[in-house]
Amino acid sequence: SVSDYSTEVIETGRYGDNSPLKVKETMTLKDGYIKKAGKNLIIEIGKFIGGQVELDEKERERSVDIYLDHAKTYVYEIKLEIPEGYTVKGLDALNSSVDNVTGNFITTAVMDGNMLKVKTIKTYKNNYLKSEQWNDMALWLDAAFAFNQAKVLLEKK
Repeated sequence: SVSDYSTEVIETGRYGDNSPLKVKETMTLKDGYIKKAGKNLIIEIGKFIGGQVELDEKERERSVDIYLDHAKTYVYEIKLEIPEGYTVKGLDALNSSVDNVTGNFITTAVMDGNMLKVKTIKTYKNNYLKSEQWNDMALWLDAAFAFNQAKVLLEKK
């Protein structure tokens, strides 16, 4: 469940091609994304960026060109305060990069004091791609889905 939810529009994105829409959301999550494992906690950190496309086997083959409404970039910055007495395990798995001519999915994760800072960037570089480029696009779509399944362990000291 979500409590203490607030949202703030930082930039409207209405004033030119290089003017992004920036929104800040703050919330307290209870249950759902946090599970107990003995004295440790498992955080489903990948779920914080919302659902991602999961390609099934029949979607891996494509003969039709790809049309999107526009090129776009989604940037998520997640800041998770780590409670005193816990250490983060699995941080290395949150750092990855898949980048090619069709787009990218890049993640970075670092500890800053007791704050876990995770940043993801997902970019659709074009609004039109030939069907032959589908495999390149599928690479970073798969990376985004894999991140969506990522978890970190908060180990009790």
